[in-house]
Order: sequence, then C-alpha cells, then structure tokens
Amino acid sequence: MLGDNTDNTIHNGSGNTQARDIHGISPEQFERQLNKSLVDLRADLEAKHAETRRADAAELKMRQMEISDLQRQIGDYEARVANPEAAYKEHIARIAELEQLLRDATVEIGENRIKDAQAALEQGDFSKADEIFAEVEEFETQAVKRASKASFGRGLIAEEQVRWQDAAEHYSRAARLDPSYETLIKAGHFLGRSGLYAEAIRIEEQLLQVAMKEFGDEHKNTAIALNNLAANYKETERYGEAEPLYRKALEIDRKVLGTDHPDYAIRLNNLAALLEATGRYGEAEPLYLEALEVDRKVLGIEHPDYAIHLSNFAGLLVRTGRPEDAEPMYRKALLVFETALGMEHPHTVQSRGLLEGFLTDHPN
Repeated sequence: MLGDNTDNTIHNGSGNTQARDIHGISPEQFERQLNKSLVDLRADLEAKHAETRRADAAELKMRQMEISDLQRQIGDYEARVANPEAAYKEHIARIAELEQLLRDATVEIGENRIKDAQAALEQGDFSKADEIFAEVEEFETQAVKRASKASFGRGLIAEEQVRWQDAAEHYSRAARLDPSYETLIKAGHFLGRSGLYAEAIRIEEQLLQVAMKEFGDEHKNTAIALNNLAANYKETERYGEAEPLYRKALEIDRKVLGTDHPDYAIRLNNLAALLEATGRYGEAEPLYLEALEVDRKVLGIEHPDYAIHLSNFAGLLVRTGRPEDAEPMYRKALLVFETALGMEHPHTVQSRGLLEGFLTDHPN
C-alpha cells in the first residue's frame, strides 16, 4: 500500500500567512540553492552507501536508517526543484511567518509602574499593585504564547530544512504551550511522519476537540482533524475506531467541498484502504474507482495523487486475484512519480519497490 496521503497539507503554518515581496533572496538564487543542496545530499547519500558496504553488522542498521533519511530529504528537494515557483512561494511565506514571530518576541514589562505601585502601597493604596498583578498575569500568559510561537518558528525552520524529527519535537512543544489548531495539526503530522504514533494520536485527539469547538462539527478543518486521527488509528491497527472517523470526514467533505474536489478523492481512498485492510474488498473497490474518477476530472492522470490512488487500487486487484489488470497500473503509477517527483522521491522509490515485488511474485 502506497502512503495514506492524509490531509497534512499545512505548509504555511497557520494557513493565513500570505506570500509577499521581501528584500532578500531572489527566485533565481533560491533555485540555485535548491540545486546545490540536492547535489550535496546526493553526494552524502553516495558516501553513506560506501560506508554501508564497509559497515559491520552492528553498524549496518544505523547506516541504513541514515540512508533512508537522506533518500527522503532528496525526494523532498527533488519535488521542490521540479516546481521551483511553488517552492519559492512557500519559502517566502515561511520567512514572513518567522519575521512576524520575531516581532512578537519583543515586549516590555513596565518597571516604572511597579515602582509607582510600591510607593502607593506604602501609602495604603492597593489599586496600583492590583493593576500590576493583573498585568503580570497577562504578561505570563503572553510569555507562554511567545514561547509557543518561538517553538513553532523552530519547527518551521526544521521543516524548511527537511529535519522532520526536529520539526516534530519543536511543534510538539508549541502545542503543549499553546494547544491551538495550528500548533496541534503540525505536531500531529510530524509525530506521525516520525513513526511516533502513540504521541501523534494523543495530539490528534486533542486537535479534533479543538476543531469541533472552534469550527463546528461540519467544517473542512474538522474533516481534516477526523481524517488525520483516523490515519493514526489505522497505523496502529485500531480499525474499529478509525472507520467511523473516516466516514464522518468523507461525509463532511461531500457536503462542504462537493464530490469534485481533490480532498474528497483522498477521503474515498483512505476509507477504501481501511476497508481493504479489514478484508472487505467488495466495499473497498467502488471507493477506489470513485477516487480515481475524481482525480481524472479534477487533477488529471499525470498528478501524483492520481498515481497514489492508482497504485493502491492495483494492490487491491492483486489481493483479489487480478494481477494482469494490476501490472499496467503499477507501471503507470511509477511513470507518473518519476516524471512529477523525480527518481529519488520516497513515493517513486516505494512505487518502484512495489512494481519489482509484483514482478517477482508474478513472473511472465
């Protein structure tokens, strides 16, 4: 099964940061930096492969983990290089958000007013002291929020530099300090991406509560929260808990976004994957087919999401004894990934592995 493709498309943090013109790096300089980073990462990967060939048994697992991390980073940079305009806009938006966080970090605590309150106390006037204590309460509350913003900013930096475990740590701290929809959804995403499912579930459960309180139970953001929690339940084989959440997310998007929307196709695919995992192939197949039809209409057949859903449907065909129909789908999916994302992107690598495994199990 190729990746679940959950709704963690939240690259701009709070979602309300707009790309803007700033003094600094130009699009051309940014693209050159991307290409240089990609060259450096590929060189690091080649060096790690050489180290692996020389590693003993005790070192081999560590080296393989390092190679896997480098491959994921290379895949991310290849995706950015493939669409430098979008990557630059995202980069500028992230920089703008970081600038705002830095501006918010500057405060004053009113020391002169404290001295005045001390003098007033000596005269039996408690009103100024009471005002100061109220100010201190507010200041401490804001200090916690500023600390959360600082952690969130570090998470943005780690995300920009493709350091996902560091991003998970920083976003999780931001969420602990200020559990908002924006901090919780980032923390849940990167904890799950780091394989820390128990922690991700705790965060996603909290996210769902916040979403329902802030947006209501029939809002697209609530659907995202439902979907993401269901995905982590599925990863830990808590299928009975995941299914109603997937179904609720699907129903919300049907009402709010309509059936001709990429997110609706994702919901269909995710529910189908869960049904497939529980052996309910007859229920899963029409959902996979509907997701593919939505993708064809809305995204086109050269889009990576279409390839993900095509590959997942091919897996169902294999399970249900139709390998001759599955093979061209695996090949088409791999071609889309190679063209759209590059040869070393994690989706491409996984898709190639699925095809190779299929051909091994089903030789001509």
